[in-house]
Amino acid sequence: MSLIHISLVDLALALGFIAVVIVLIRIEHLGVEKALFVGAVRAMAQLLAVGYVLKAVFDLNHWYWVVLVLLVMTVVAAHTARKRQAVAIPHAFWTMAAAIGVAAGIVLGSLLLVILGVKPWYQPQYVVPLAGIIIASAMNTAALSVDRFLSDIRQNRPLVEAAVLLGATAKESCRPFSKAAVRAGMMPHINTMMVVGIVQLPGMMTGQILSGVAPAEAVRYQIVIIYCLVAGAAIASLTALSIVRRLVFNRRDQLTL
Repeated sequence: MSLIHISLVDLALALGFIAVVIVLIRIEHLGVEKALFVGAVRAMAQLLAVGYVLKAVFDLNHWYWVVLVLLVMTVVAAHTARKRQAVAIPHAFWTMAAAIGVAAGIVLGSLLLVILGVKPWYQPQYVVPLAGIIIASAMNTAALSVDRFLSDIRQNRPLVEAAVLLGATAKESCRPFSKAAVRAGMMPHINTMMVVGIVQLPGMMTGQILSGVAPAEAVRYQIVIIYCLVAGAAIASLTALSIVRRLVFNRRDQLTL
């Protein structure tokens, strides 16, 4: 089965869905039509540009170009995650970069070298798309977890300080808020696992089936990807919270937020 080619006319027709939504939103005076239009145009421009960049990376097939792409993805993800925080903290960018980098390094490395056995490891057709999925998942989860944690700590500052005065360590005093933060960050992934295959057919599986891969093979790939996404999300969340907790408490376990 050959893949159906999508032309620029087809892209324009797909953009018609956004146009219809914008008209409906404008009729209801909801005020988000401009943001929706800018987002749609930006998404198309970014994806088209990335398509040409990835073609060049695939053609060159050198490890240092692949590493450069991974670094750019991590930096952009860390910057995006930092901007989502309602409560500002020092070194927020480096915190997110560390959390995302650790999660992506562990999960992507294990996936490429152990599970898939990619040789050489830097084959861009495997590394780049898999890294993009894992880094995006880690970014979203780390951002949600940290935002929830900082908001809860600020709102419940008297409780945290009272626990420290009674002898609790910084980690012990904010454990309930850490649990709530991890739960908030992981809940989208847990919900997805509950309905995947029944309510939702994931993007990678859908793409493989459309390109002619046997459904059974596409399902195996998707199972591996889902488990990697969840693992990366959990590692990023835990790493980010561990760093943030050290940033908002001083050496005497006093809250500085």
